[in-house]
Amino acid sequence: MNPFKKLFGLKSKVPSCAQVNSFLADYMEGTLSQETLASFQSHMDMCPACISHFEQYKLTIELVHENRDVAIPDQLVEHTLEFLRKSIEPK
Repeated sequence: MNPFKKLFGLKSKVPSCAQVNSFLADYMEGTLSQETLASFQSHMDMCPACISHFEQYKLTIELVHENRDVAIPDQLVEHTLEFLRKSIEPK
């Protein structure tokens, strides 16, 4: 049985965009089964939006790896944390 059908109850062998995006990390790590990989690639072959999203995903990972040793100013860290705290506070 197609793993996307098993996981998501799909009626089609081609998964939705949201389902494909949930497997991007597994795809990058090479841990998808052959059947899941085939379904993933079928969707990617016909979906320009997912191709674009995937390219951005890969670029983000590359940029993070290239810039691991960049020192982040303390003020930026504090500003970011303050912003995040305010964003998650209940209103």
